[in-house]
Amino acid sequence: MRVRSTGLGPQELKIEPEDLWLERKGRFLIFHMESSEPVKWHLRTALTSDDMRKVVELLLEQVFNGSILSLLFKGAEGEEEPEEY
Repeated sequence: MRVRSTGLGPQELKIEPEDLWLERKGRFLIFHMESSEPVKWHLRTALTSDDMRKVVELLLEQVFNGSILSLLFKGAEGEEEPEEY
């Protein structure tokens, strides 16, 4: 996974799938990420039930329009990486 922030300028953090995990804390689900490059940072996002509904809604929309399935089954070989995201 690649993570960018306008606060970091052009810097891009790299996160491996095994460095992602979830933790329930009260009414929040905490999404943890640890970047490995270029620095080791621990990033966290606190999600509420409304946030999770929106994330699921967005993912389902992408499943039904074919975006996620084409990435999972066809891959993205040969496609250019986006300059900005």
